[in-house]
Amino acid sequence: MEEVNYAFFRLFIAFPIVILLIYGVLRYLLPRFMQPAGYSKNIKILESAALNPRTHLYIVQIKNHYLLLASSSGEVRLLKDLGETWREGSPEPEHDGPLSSGKRHPFLEKIAGFFPPRRDR
Repeated sequence: MEEVNYAFFRLFIAFPIVILLIYGVLRYLLPRFMQPAGYSKNIKILESAALNPRTHLYIVQIKNHYLLLASSSGEVRLLKDLGETWREGSPEPEHDGPLSSGKRHPFLEKIAGFFPPRRDR
């Protein structure tokens, strides 16, 4: 009878605890020690612009050094070495996008009249 009690103990108590421990390790601890794929502390893409569907420009920072790169159909080329002081001499953008000025296109103004105003949360 003692063996049956021990078997029930293992099945209903110990087994779920082991499963919860495995879940906790995989869910919370493992991501803290592993870096995401493609993540690098030293290389960052600061800006990108599409010239056409197959050609893109990139400003890349490698530690404290900046490069202007072009990529097109399986090829990457260095267009210009921007040096280490490029970021200091670059002007700040005047706006974040076409809608950042607060003005909306007249068509959007007409459509907005059909919907009730949003309430801030």
